[in-house]
Amino acid sequence: MVPTGTKAVSRGFIGIGAGNIGKRIDFSKTNMEGVSVGMAINLAAQESSGTGSSIFKRGSSANASAAMEIVPPPKTLGVLQTHARSEVVGLAAAMPVPGQFATLRESGGYDTAKDPAMVALNIVGRLALGVAGNNSKKVEMTLEVDEAALQQQALKGITAVNAGVAAALQ
Repeated sequence: MVPTGTKAVSRGFIGIGAGNIGKRIDFSKTNMEGVSVGMAINLAAQESSGTGSSIFKRGSSANASAAMEIVPPPKTLGVLQTHARSEVVGLAAAMPVPGQFATLRESGGYDTAKDPAMVALNIVGRLALGVAGNNSKKVEMTLEVDEAALQQQALKGITAVNAGVAAALQ
């Protein structure tokens, strides 16, 4: 996609630089540039109590919340890439976008501590084999989105990244 009034140059699946070397040379000769812009919007922040072996830890926890951040798309170099000169503008870290756009709520899951069969199996394991049982909990979450707030907040984040990209190019 290109903004209205902007010249579009066809590109192959590997870009106009590597995919169409003739266009890249033409751009360089005429002091023009082809630009690809890409951003991904994450809608949930995830937290964990840490990493490491469960042999040395007695427990861990994880949590998620509705929180927006702008990041480069997966498997790309940055949020902007030029094709004639092969320059990249990236983000040093994910850019959080403050504001409320959704609610994340628990909608299901499974807890071994509440499953009578797993409780019995853990007791037998401790008594007969001397092996401590392992409890785990799986939580299913549902993201309930306020579409107007989501659009407004996403636009605010994308605009801020665009302003940063423009500043980096000057």
